[in-house]
Amino acid sequence: MRIILFGFGVVGQNLAKLFLSRGDDLYANYGMKPRIVAVLDKKGYAISQLGLDLEKLLEVKRVKGSVHEYEGADKKGLNDDLNIDELLASVDAECLVEVTPTNLKTGEPSLSYITSAMRYGKNIVTANKGPLALAFPSLIELADYNNVKLKFSATVGGGTPILEFAKHCLKGDSIASLR
Repeated sequence: MRIILFGFGVVGQNLAKLFLSRGDDLYANYGMKPRIVAVLDKKGYAISQLGLDLEKLLEVKRVKGSVHEYEGADKKGLNDDLNIDELLASVDAECLVEVTPTNLKTGEPSLSYITSAMRYGKNIVTANKGPLALAFPSLIELADYNNVKLKFSATVGGGTPILEFAKHCLKGDSIASLR
């Protein structure tokens, strides 16, 4: 599965680490071989149609502070020079994983990222509550209209439907214990 990843802070980096550590399990159990082909952080972006080397990407982020410093990308640069619609239209990927910081006032820029990606036929996975809180009905309608899936989770607290979460969202994880 070719993935565009918007957000490479704590959540995005941990997703990359999960893909590195559990990639074989995901393939063996679900036939899924995740490949991040584009990544965006708060400063810049990097694109490689063949897939970015996740260990190298994590190291570049740790040492240089932004993914736009990734050497060997097909295309890279600062976000000021990036047209999101062009990226979404030109990068061959099945899914946008959107894990940028939450904005509960406007939902932006996440809301625009998600709606644009749907229009380009990308399935969506998000941990971002802003767009969902502000535009859930229209996002569901847009996903249906564009024949894409909108998946979401990562809410924490008393209202978390933990059994449904475990059933659907932890498929690639093993549970060590419950207390």
